[in-house]
Amino acid sequence: MDMHIHMGFCRFQALKILLKNYLRMEEDVDGVVLKEMEECVEEAEITPADVSEVLIRNRSDAEKAVRELLCVLKERVVRRRKSGRVKKKKEEGEHEDEDAEEEQEKRALDSPNGNRVLWV
Repeated sequence: MDMHIHMGFCRFQALKILLKNYLRMEEDVDGVVLKEMEECVEEAEITPADVSEVLIRNRSDAEKAVRELLCVLKERVVRRRKSGRVKKKKEEGEHEDEDAEEEQEKRALDSPNGNRVLWV
């Protein structure tokens, strides 16, 4: 049976942890570059695995890795904007509520008891 598993996208805090783990960088990253990454990472909808791939590919040169990662983030943002897949913040909040309700329904259907009420 196939299972659909939703994996979350990388947030800024996770991005900083990945930079630290793969490149041994904490405060070495330029503040301007970090600010740009922070602005792009949410909208880019990139997975931690994709971030790791870029960082591993360039781990011998930390500056190059950071520059390439920033380019990848910006490219994804541009691509998503062109395709119209970028949602406004208000719309995201509304969809998140709907998604949470849908997920609750799926869990109820997948549970061994389904929607049955068990009497004690």
